Order: sequence, then C-alpha cells, then structure tokens
Amino acid sequence: MSARHPQSTAGDAPDSAGCWCTTESWACPTGEIVVLRVHGEIDLRTRPTVQAALTAALSRRPHHLVVDVADVTFCCVRGFALLADTGTTAAAHGTGYAICGLSPRLERYATMLWSDK
Repeated sequence: MSARHPQSTAGDAPDSAGCWCTTESWACPTGEIVVLRVHGEIDLRTRPTVQAALTAALSRRPHHLVVDVADVTFCCVRGFALLADTGTTAAAHGTGYAICGLSPRLERYATMLWSDK
C-alpha cells in the first residue's frame, strides 16, 4: 500500500491521568486511511478521551481505521469494550477496522475477555 500525502493531527497534551491520542491520515485510491495512536493508560478517567478520538475518527467516514495501542501501558475492561464496540460501529458504517500494537500482556487480557474474536 502506498501512502500519499500523510496528514497529521497533533493530539492534545496528556490529560491529568496521562492519556492522549494522535491521528494520521492518508488518501488512497479506495478512500482515506486513518491511524489513531493512543498513548498512556485507558481507564475510567481517560476512556472519554479515547472515545472522543474514536468518534472523531469514525465521523470522517474513512475507508479504514487502525487503532495503534503500542504506547498504551494499561487498559481496563471498559477500555477493551470501547475498542470492541468501535469495531462494531465501524462495520456498520462500512469502515475497515483493526487494532494493532497490543503488548503481550494486553493481548493476553484481550484473548481472555474475547476468546471468540
């Protein structure tokens, strides 16, 4: 896949709980690809920050949305639910959806929570 003219949006500074998101997007022949990078912890206090970033990314109606969690140090169960629910919403809008960068520990938790997905 060849990326053309990446566009970056600097995320907000870390909130008081230490979570922020950044986005990059690329135009490609099939539509826009948006990569949302989440940094810090996803917990009950920071979940609204991540939810707002996911909602903003999906509102662009991209062809693909990739959520990069390589810099996430902690994710609560409701954070995992938010990521899973976003996949359902993306599918309803015809947007491809992927989560990448799960650390081995977070991947283990995700597998325990959703072994069927």
